Formats: sequence, C-alpha cells, structure tokens
Amino acid sequence: MRGFRDFFIFLQDYRWHYGAFFLLNLCFIYSVVMRNFPIEIFLDTILFESFIGVIATAFTYQHWQKKRKLLEDFYEITTTSLPQTNEIEQNYARLVIRIKKENSMLTNDHLLKEQKILNYYAMWTHQLKVPLAVLELMAQTESLEVDSVKEELLKIEQYLDMMLQYLRFNTSTTDYQLVKIEVEPLVRETVKKYRSFFIQKNLTVEIKPLNLRIVTDQKWLIFVLSQVIFNAVKYTKKGILKVYANDFTLIIEDTGIGIASEDLPRIFEQGYTGYNGRVEKNHASGLGLFMVKQILNELGHKIEIRSTLGVGTQVRIDFCQR
Repeated sequence: MRGFRDFFIFLQDYRWHYGAFFLLNLCFIYSVVMRNFPIEIFLDTILFESFIGVIATAFTYQHWQKKRKLLEDFYEITTTSLPQTNEIEQNYARLVIRIKKENSMLTNDHLLKEQKILNYYAMWTHQLKVPLAVLELMAQTESLEVDSVKEELLKIEQYLDMMLQYLRFNTSTTDYQLVKIEVEPLVRETVKKYRSFFIQKNLTVEIKPLNLRIVTDQKWLIFVLSQVIFNAVKYTKKGILKVYANDFTLIIEDTGIGIASEDLPRIFEQGYTGYNGRVEKNHASGLGLFMVKQILNELGHKIEIRSTLGVGTQVRIDFCQR
C-alpha cells in the first residue's frame, strides 16, 4: 500500500514532465493520422517510446525515493512559513528550517565563545598592567634592580604564554608530537625558570630523582609543568616545594595556603577561581588548571589534586598511557 502511495506522490511531483510526454505523443498520433503513415510504423514507435518511458520512469523513481528518504531524516522539524505544494517541497521546507535552527545555534555558540575570549582578553590586559606598572614605578624612582626587573618580565611572559596557548588550544589545529622523553630535565628547567620567585620568597626546592621516561608531547608537558609550578610558587608564602615520583606518577607538593574543600571538585572548570582567586591579590584567570586538565586528557594522562586549607597542596600527574 505504501508503494502505491509513494508512486502516486511521485507522479504528482513529476506531473508536468509526464504531461509534456503525453502531449508529444498526442502530437505524434495526430501526425500519423493526418499523413496516413502505415500502422506498423505507428505501433513500433509507440512501443519504443513506451519502453523508453518505462526505463526512464524506473530510474527517476529510484532517484526520487533516495532523495525522499534523505529528506525524511529531518522530520522532527515543523514547517509553517515556506510554500508547500507537494511532499517533496514539504520535506525541503523542513530541511531549510532545521538548517536555519542549527545555523542559529552555531552562531550563538560562536558569539558566546567570542565573548568569553574578549572577557579573557580584558582579564589578561589587567594582569599585564600590574607588572608593567611596577616596572614603570621602578623607572620613575630610578630603583631598577636586575632581579626585580627579571621577575616582572617573567610575569609578563607567563601571562602572554597563557594567552597564546589558550588561543592555540581552542583551535582545531592543535598538534601533538608524541615522543619518548625524560621528565626530570623538564622539571628542573621549569623550576630554574622561576628561581627568582623562589629566592624572593625564600622558598626551598627539593627535587628527588624521578626516573620517569614517558611518551608524551614535550611542548605541552612543559606548559603543564609551568602552570602547576607557577601556581605552587604563587600561593606559597613560606616553606618548601617538593617534586618526586611514585611509579609513573609525578608529585608536586607545596606548603602553600591550600585549597578549600568546597573548591576542590570545581578547580578544573573553565573560568573557576575559587576562594583563593577571590581573596588573594594574584588576579587568577581560572584558565590554567582547566587547560592543564584538558591537555593531559588529550595526551592520555591523568591529574589529581589533593589539598588542605592552610597546610598545602599536592598535585599528582599519572603518566600511565590510556
């Protein structure tokens, strides 16, 4: 029953084509009658045209069914505003409305992402103003000290690197080059990068032999280590920073201000700064740990943070491949 109904709809959709075909046949019959052609030529011609018509109808109907099947996949949308004179046009109308809805959703998502980036730009601009203001004050008072200048420049570099890596991370062309590397040289290089902060705060650094040889992306792992170690220095006023390993797990432990228990479940959320970000004058962006988590997931690693408020924080990076 469905087949007859479909074929009837097909004939409706192609009524002008078949109307033209039958009109030409009527013209041909009229010519045969008027010119007194032999009946054999007339019958042969009619049979040949009928055969061609049946073949053409079969191929056209098959193509029509495929197109109709494709359009029926979009039945969940409704149509009220587009002209609909037959079922195919109704399906096209539904398709147009669905595409319009999806385009609207994509546009809204794009606008939200764009607004987020603009908000982060504003935040980064504010972050950059602080070290720049310090450098300007030093210049005005003619109290430029090499170590202090290096420290402020390092802050600027850190904020700029965060911004550039965030932009790279949000593109579809993020490239990962997996190679076998030693973790300890990267840790020592990162700690050395922030040595002026350790000296200024009189913090002790203890790096035990790690013996970690893993397969990962060196460039992104350096970014992860930079974020974790920079956070440890930033939120530690006195004490020690320990770096050691347990099997394939790298552990970075500090004696800083710690993280409130209610903040721990959300520290990897994008834009979340928690209690420390609100009360400490560190201008947290809420992007660092979010990016760290996402990058480690992409690399097949796992991160866990344990912390006690007022005691310190322990960051555990499990390098077991997943």
